[in-house]
Amino acid sequence: MGLGGGIGHYSHFGIRCGLVDLLQQQHICNGTVLVLHFNFDGLPVFKSSSVELWPVLCLVRQLSHKPFVVGLYCGAKKPASVSDYLHDFVQELSSLLVDGICCGDVRYGVEIGCFVCDAPARAFVKNVKSHTAYYGCEKCKQKGVYVECRMTFPDVDAGLRTDEEFRLMSDEAHHHGPSPLSLLPVGLVTSFVFDYMHLVCLGVCRRLLTFWLRGPIRKSDSVASRLSAGTLQQLSTKLVNLRNAVPTEFARKPRCISEVDRWKATEFRLFLLYIGPVVLFDVLSDAVFNHFMLLSVGITLLVSPKFCGPYADYAHSLLCSFVEQAKQLYGEEFIVYNVHGLTHLAADVKQHGCLDHFSAFPYENKLKELKKLVRKPSCPLPQVIRRLSEERTAFSEICAASEDRALCKREHNDGPLPVGYHGAIQFGQLNAKSYNININRSSDCCVFVRNIGPVKAVNILSYCGAVYIVYKRFQQVSDLFESPLSSSCLEIYKVRGFAPKLYVCAFDDLLSKCLLLPLSATSDATGKNYHMQLCHLFIRRDTRNSFWTKNGRNREI
Repeated sequence: MGLGGGIGHYSHFGIRCGLVDLLQQQHICNGTVLVLHFNFDGLPVFKSSSVELWPVLCLVRQLSHKPFVVGLYCGAKKPASVSDYLHDFVQELSSLLVDGICCGDVRYGVEIGCFVCDAPARAFVKNVKSHTAYYGCEKCKQKGVYVECRMTFPDVDAGLRTDEEFRLMSDEAHHHGPSPLSLLPVGLVTSFVFDYMHLVCLGVCRRLLTFWLRGPIRKSDSVASRLSAGTLQQLSTKLVNLRNAVPTEFARKPRCISEVDRWKATEFRLFLLYIGPVVLFDVLSDAVFNHFMLLSVGITLLVSPKFCGPYADYAHSLLCSFVEQAKQLYGEEFIVYNVHGLTHLAADVKQHGCLDHFSAFPYENKLKELKKLVRKPSCPLPQVIRRLSEERTAFSEICAASEDRALCKREHNDGPLPVGYHGAIQFGQLNAKSYNININRSSDCCVFVRNIGPVKAVNILSYCGAVYIVYKRFQQVSDLFESPLSSSCLEIYKVRGFAPKLYVCAFDDLLSKCLLLPLSATSDATGKNYHMQLCHLFIRRDTRNSFWTKNGRNREI
């Protein structure tokens, strides 16, 4: 249908059709309630044109890690009317929430999980003031303070907004008008989450790195300042030296700090959660490094499915401390919307699960796929519609790999064999659903074994129809850092050396893959850490998801 007086057009594919396609691939119990997550966002189609796509995406984590397209708007700018843009979506979703959905003879209930959007898209679909307005925070009622051409939100304990107050539009300074989403039985404060891809990775982490690269030069030791050219070069060298130590699960490897303007969200995530605590240790002053660690540890706790529940309140206190200390270290102008948003992340985690359960990463991947469907400048919307229809026509059932399914590759016969396994078939690589192990690559051979901890895999065996891992334990395991809490509480360790004895565990006893970084690669040969060399390694459990694939020449166990 046309929107905004012919400015753009919207095509509604439907939530029901997408759910049926997913349900035909999966086998889940009758009576299961499907929890739907939605995303609204805009993306430019061409660099030399103002044409934008505004898709409506839906993700059902019980069924898939990839979202599907519910509707698609295309125009010279974003939709002029949010009511027209969301009309078909709201009508269909209202019906599904009442009636559920049937696939074959099975009926499933439907409920709304949350809405995942960046700040401009949230303001648009909720019909509220922008994040740069005085009353732009969607979670609390504080009035912003304009400092040096920036809107800042310095308070960490302002009164919170409620779903009922939003429905009644009690705060007139926050609303432009009613939102069409108000017709749905969902709270428009608690159900709109702060996505950490935009808020933390592309927001706070980028802001920190940009400050260190191009910030003001200040004389006080207690105040953060721009890093010197020599220090920046030292940091870049450390980052580049770690490229070969990053596992294959990370698509992007570390690159120098001078290219920070071109870093992607995944690179900021890698820096903040994994390698930042190592490479920044002797680069930043103690005050600035400890301040960075508040952010790194706080987000690590909220990202982890294991720690986000019991440690949510503690993570909240760390992030509030980060915001408070940032005022002294970086100035009042540093506390912009994204930095302030850290104080609301823990509340979203308590209601919706760990940060990865409602991040924008899968939606951004889908947006990139949609953009590739446009191959010529004329009629972009029909092109995308046609190709999405072709994908549905060519659809065939794909059985999802079970979690205990493993694929062994690269058969060999020269690996270490423990006593009792001399009839086993040996392999150099194992592809699991969530990670890959390669015993010939130091970056891909470290795993976390149940009741043991981090170990190094040295062989992969197929014996009597089961898969086993031969491994060596580390001789020394200690904390990497003690503040703001001991790193072992996060299952982060500094390790040294390998014990000569071989151990064996079943594949089912592997809890995750680990990131293993040589500390020597981050230290100068004349520096205080030189004595660590390659035997000192940094371990971190990695719980990122990847996809199981099959190669015809591989041996399946």
